[in-house]
Amino acid sequence: MNIALIGFGKMGKLLESQAMEKGHKILAIVDPFFAEEKTPLGSPVYRSLDALFGIRENLDLAIEFTRPDTAVENLQFLIKNKIPTVIGTTG
Repeated sequence: MNIALIGFGKMGKLLESQAMEKGHKILAIVDPFFAEEKTPLGSPVYRSLDALFGIRENLDLAIEFTRPDTAVENLQFLIKNKIPTVIGTTG
């Protein structure tokens, strides 16, 4: 599967490694607070969901794993752009 991860905290990092270990591709990670352009595993990092416009046709799934105060706005964007999404949370 071709995946976009929305949020790259502890769980996002775990999701990236587990997905790649199982043979999936991370086409984008969206996190405005991650300072690097790529993760240590090589996945591209973007600051805004707008980056998904250019790759949305190639995405099979987005995994939204952010905070409740940003999740609703992220989900509205993903729904509007018809990107299948799984939502996660901890605590």
